[in-house]
Amino acid sequence: QFSREQFQQDISSLRLFYKQNGYYSAEIFPDSFQYADDSSYVDVTIQIREHEKSVIGAVEVEGNTALTSEDIISRFDTRAGNILDAQLLEQDVNELLSRYERIGCPFAAVKVQNVQPVTENGQTFIVIHLVIDEGEKVHIDEIKVAGNKETKENVIVREARIQQGELYNQDKVTAVRQRLNRLNIFSSVSEPELYMN
Repeated sequence: QFSREQFQQDISSLRLFYKQNGYYSAEIFPDSFQYADDSSYVDVTIQIREHEKSVIGAVEVEGNTALTSEDIISRFDTRAGNILDAQLLEQDVNELLSRYERIGCPFAAVKVQNVQPVTENGQTFIVIHLVIDEGEKVHIDEIKVAGNKETKENVIVREARIQQGELYNQDKVTAVRQRLNRLNIFSSVSEPELYMN
């Protein structure tokens, strides 16, 4: 059943598909609707002008203080001169968030503020602007252990190798479960969870 509302959603999905594949200048719009005499069916023509794939002109970041902009951008695979790849940009952002988790900022957030096409000398470049919210530095104030009946809490905390007052590090927290499982004295060990007061 033909639906104009669904068709517009399909056009929007198609535009997104082109952007995800680097065609930020692509133009997509319905060209014509031709209904049968009895309106039992309709032929739809979609006009597409792909143009060239968009090359990244610059990657800009703001809001960062714990890491320098130069350091952040230098570690990205998304960089000036390359074709914009949405999946690669997402990987870069996720890796950046992991870096923040390792330096005591587990609540850091990175937002792609905009991806702006800029035309110079007849060629369109893409400027990617990222806004970073590093959140507060998190120190471990308290370590709680639950479910232990035969093993003393201080023994478990010691084997976890995490101490009160130290800066939160996601890698160290992730390693806790593996360390405790290697002791072979627990039936199960869950992933540690972070709670904020």
